[in-house]
Amino acid sequence: MSRRWLADDRTAIIAANLSARDLENPDFHGNVSSLLDFEGCRPELFEFEITETAIMNNRDAGYGALRSLKDLGVSLSIDDYGTGYSSLELLASMPFDTLKVDKAFVQGAMRDDRYHHVLRSTIDLGHKLGMSIIAEGVETGAMAHAVKAWGCHYGQGYLYGQPLPLTEFDKWWPTISASRTKTRTDPDRAADSSRQVPAPGALI
Repeated sequence: MSRRWLADDRTAIIAANLSARDLENPDFHGNVSSLLDFEGCRPELFEFEITETAIMNNRDAGYGALRSLKDLGVSLSIDDYGTGYSSLELLASMPFDTLKVDKAFVQGAMRDDRYHHVLRSTIDLGHKLGMSIIAEGVETGAMAHAVKAWGCHYGQGYLYGQPLPLTEFDKWWPTISASRTKTRTDPDRAADSSRQVPAPGALI
């Protein structure tokens, strides 16, 4: 798939979720490196997403694995931020490129001042650490306008699209501007025979 996309000049970032088991696998770094070489992928167009909880399950192994992945040139994203340990030390010590704010805070900020204050503080912190900010759970135009005003760089959610089988995604792709899209692929959702691609996010 990656070779075909490269041949079609598709340059959106593809992201895959990591589990705690992946981080603890001593062969994982080598497997990723080999896969990138085999598929001819540019590392900067590939991103790994990891939750705080998965890292904290084995902190030492998690830190070492993420730093070795970063050395390959791929990007790292902290997923569902705000629902796990939410460690500030984790943000400060790990080389994350992207912070994905959990939809509970994004949606809560639309109706509750306390959630709004927490979300704005998180976004401001991400900016100061030089991270891209993705708002999860964007389902309406009003939410998209709000998270853009609050400083998020990307939105992800059903406003932009539903999970699609790969064949349908190939039809959908030409209808949008590739330069304004960040496509996220979740292996947990893509494991069945339909090979579904989850709902994409969009530059906002």
